[in-house]
Formats: sequence, structure tokens, C-alpha cells
Amino acid sequence: MDLMKFFRMIFPYAFLLAIFMQCSIQASSSSLAFDENTVSCQGFTADKVIRDLISSGHTTAEPCPCIEQIIEIDETFEKINNCYKQWFFMDGVKQMCCYSEYGQLLLDSPGAGYLLLESYEGYIEQAHDICCGNGSDGFKESCESFYQINKPDDCSTYVPPVVSMSSGDPVIQTIDGGKYDFNGHGEYVFLTDEINFEIQARTEYVVSGSIDSTYFSAFALCDKTSDEQIELHYDKEKSDIRFFRNGTYNSSCNASSMSKQGQLNDCEFPKRHNCFVLAGGGKMIIQNCGFKSYIKQLVFGADNFMSVQIIRDSKANLTNITGLAGHREDGFYITRNNTEVSENSSSLSVFKFAESWSLQNESESVFMYNETCENFTTYNNYHTRPEFLEDKLGNLTVLFESFPPDNITLFNKTCRNYWNKEPNNQCLLAIARTGNYNLGLDVMTEANATRHNWDILHNKAPFVSPNFPNRTTVNINSTWSINLTDYVTDDNTPPEKLVFKVVTNVTAEEYSIDGGVFTWKVGKGLREIDTGIQFIVYDTFNASSVFSFSIYYCGCSEVSFCSFNESTDNPSAIGFESLHIS
Repeated sequence: MDLMKFFRMIFPYAFLLAIFMQCSIQASSSSLAFDENTVSCQGFTADKVIRDLISSGHTTAEPCPCIEQIIEIDETFEKINNCYKQWFFMDGVKQMCCYSEYGQLLLDSPGAGYLLLESYEGYIEQAHDICCGNGSDGFKESCESFYQINKPDDCSTYVPPVVSMSSGDPVIQTIDGGKYDFNGHGEYVFLTDEINFEIQARTEYVVSGSIDSTYFSAFALCDKTSDEQIELHYDKEKSDIRFFRNGTYNSSCNASSMSKQGQLNDCEFPKRHNCFVLAGGGKMIIQNCGFKSYIKQLVFGADNFMSVQIIRDSKANLTNITGLAGHREDGFYITRNNTEVSENSSSLSVFKFAESWSLQNESESVFMYNETCENFTTYNNYHTRPEFLEDKLGNLTVLFESFPPDNITLFNKTCRNYWNKEPNNQCLLAIARTGNYNLGLDVMTEANATRHNWDILHNKAPFVSPNFPNRTTVNINSTWSINLTDYVTDDNTPPEKLVFKVVTNVTAEEYSIDGGVFTWKVGKGLREIDTGIQFIVYDTFNASSVFSFSIYYCGCSEVSFCSFNESTDNPSAIGFESLHIS
């Protein structure tokens, strides 16, 4: 046989053989990699030291909120794709919480969260990738073994933190929820337990030449457990906060170190201090420090005013916490010399309580004046007393006696809380003291934002009744309808304001949803596609719940012509098991 003819004859077969051999080698390599990952995963899950540390860590780890909308406003967590990881290790552990596309906490492998340990963070993250193989089906068993020793938090122990907010033409909210107006001028003990930490506040006049209105201009914090000192100075012109640590200015750690729409920045990396600091988005956040037994974090804002939020665990013991924002005892504020002032006392009496916490001498101050070119005398030798306008709140004509009636009507309309339509006294007083309407608008912006966050923190996803029908039978050319609002309730959203969404591959021409009423004109679609019908309901805060049902589908003109013998007791991944019979 001609040699060239022979090669032409066998070449296609040789080429196919080469492809087969290459595929075999690749399959073998892939199998080998899979086997290596399996062995590595087994090594991790069998590591008794890791297992014991994770088990112990679960007892102190921060629990995950049940819905994503809550964790989005918890700035102790950094968002990474659909997961949220704590910025800093607390007691040696970090929590990772992961959520579905509909904002619900994931509890099953491979996408659920897990616990990270200090000194083992990278090791555990790598082990998750190896065991779960980016969600590949072939890694199901090894992924489940990872979650057996590192279970995701199920949010069952989550309790919203308690938030106290002090800001504006200062309204001070105590760590246990008391609230009072204070327009003293100087430097004061804001919060202390005398042993572990002390926070001091500085106030200055809002309007030059007027002693009736002041605002927070700086805070200084002394962590007595580590001998660290931090100062935060408000830059009123730039709506920024400048950061000092132990007397040294850090320009990369300002509140506006990133845009106000930007993300927070861990601006002191690597860690060398006991107090952890995040900056960006118009905020400064301080965690850990000597206050960690009482307070989860301090959040200093720089929007319309310098503000401070005290975010604490609801179970914290506050008995030893005193100062301007210290705890109350049976409805009484506690002065520096341990006398009591009723929270229902006159404005003058409450003012005297707050003034008792003014700094008495320079040795008491935790401010460092040299770096900022200031001195103790400027703020502490000349305290003033404002006019007390609180008693005039019941008569706006008297409160705003120097303003025309149209302005008073405008002020009354502007200074209303969105959540209860009641007058906002801080807004009214800010305008009356300064004559500045825009300052009142700023107060309302901040008040509404604070309340909105409170609503989200205490919100729960819509509740779907267990009486929702879990299966139905439909046949071609029939119409099936259900009022979803009959089966869904929400604490904060009336039925008519709930928003429903349908997820299905059934053609849009076959169904409609109007005001929560779902109507399906059953066509021939299920003969040709394998799909289900899933509902997502959203409340006014965008928290959602997902629910669905099993479908018996008869493609005949009459249901009596169909025989259903297959079980639909095990819904598929998207929430249903449909039976197609024609």
C-alpha cells in the first residue's frame, strides 16, 4: 500500500486517539486533584486542636442577624460578596455571615458562613475552599464534613444591640436610654467606669456671641487598660473628623478618608494597638478598648453635626458607668458627687447635673493640648449658662416670638417625626436658639436617619403562615388563583403595602400578580419546561421571605384523565416538585 495513502487513511483515527489520551490524562489529573483536596479536607476536619478551638469559639462569637438588611447597618462587619465578615477578632474569633440573593441567612453548605479563629484565619478560609470546591457537586460530602465541625450561626441568639445617640444642639442620650438637652460650654466627662476607660467631650458655641446653643467639637478617649489615648476633632467647615492617637495626627484616618458613599477603611494596619479604629464614609468607629465589657463600638459621625452613637450589648451591666451619658438609677441622673437629680426635674436642675461633670483641673483632662495648639483654660475657666427654652415648647408663638406667623407655621411643619408625626423638640429648640432654619433641617435629617436604622434593627422578615397550601393540582386551560396576603403578615407593614415577586419560567403571558393576588391561566408551558412557582414577599424595609408550593400538573383537558402516582414530598432546590402528565 502506498505509504502516504496509509497515513491519510489512519490519521483521523490517530487524531481521535490522541484526543482520547489527552482527555484521559486531564481526567486523571482532575481526579488526582480531587483526591488531594479530599485528603486535605479530611486532615482539617480531623484536627482536634482546630475542632476544640472552633467549638469553644462558638460560645463567645457574635451571632448573625437573621436578615441581611440588619447586618448592612452593622459596621462591625465588612461585606465580601454575599457574606459579611467581622473587621476585627473579638476574644480570638470572627464571625462570617452569608445571605441568599433575597437577604436570608444561609444555613446550609456550601454557601453558609462559618467561624474564623485568630492565627488560623487563612487556614480556615483555605480549608473551606478545599472542602467545598467553590460549590461543586463532587465536593458535597467533604463540604458537609467542614460544616459539621464549623457550623454556621443560625441567628437564634441574635438580639438587636442597644443604641444611644448624642448629637446636634446637644441632646445627650444616656447609655441606658435617658435623654436630655444640654447647652453647656467646656470639657466634660462623657462616659467612664473610672478603672478601664474614660471618654471626655468638648462643646463650643454654635453661633458666635450667643451662649444659648453649643455643639460637640471634640472627644478624647483614654484606654486605661493599655495606656492609649485617642482624640477626635470635628472640622465643621469640611464636615470631617480629624484623628489623633497619643497626641499624633494621622491624616490617613480621617472620617472622610473615603467618600461618604464609600466603604470603611481599616486605617491602622498592621494592628499595634488595643483600640481598633475604622474610618471612612463620614464616620470614625472605635472598638475593643477598655470599654469592651460594656460597649460593642463607638460610632462618631460627621454629617450635619459631630455625633456619637454608643452601641452596646443589651445584657451589659451598666452599674459602674457614669458621666454625662452614664446610667440612671431608678429614673435619676447621678451627679459627680453621687447626688441624684430626677430626669423629670427642671431644665436648670438637669443643667446643673451635667455641669457637675465638667473638668475641674488640667490633671483630670485626657485631651492633649500641645498638638492642637489649645489649652485647658480656653474651655474650662469660663462656663456659661444658656437661656432655658424648654418650658416654651408648649406655645410656639412664645418660643418663636421674634418670627412672623408664616415662619412659625413652617417650623411646626418641618419639625415633625416621620414615624409618629409628633413635634421634634430638638428641631424646634435648635431653630429658636440660633435663628437658623437650616440647623433645624439638619436635626430632622439626623433624627429620621437614626429612627430608620432603629426600625431596621428591630425589624423581622414577613411571616408566612404554616397554613399556606403546600401543593395544588392544575390542568391545562384552567385558571388558578390565590390571595397571598391571606397567608402573610408583618409587624410593621400593612398587607396592602407588602410587595410580592414571582420567580418562575412559566411565560409571563400565563400569570399576573396584582395587590398580592396571584392568578395563573394554566397553558401548555409545563409540557415543555421544567419550572416551579416561587414567591418572594418584601416589607417596607426590604426584608423578605421566600415560599412556594408543589404542583401536580395535568396536561389533559380534564384532571380525571390524569393519574398521579409519583410522590412530591421532597421539593427541589427552588421549592417545588412538579409532575408533568399529558
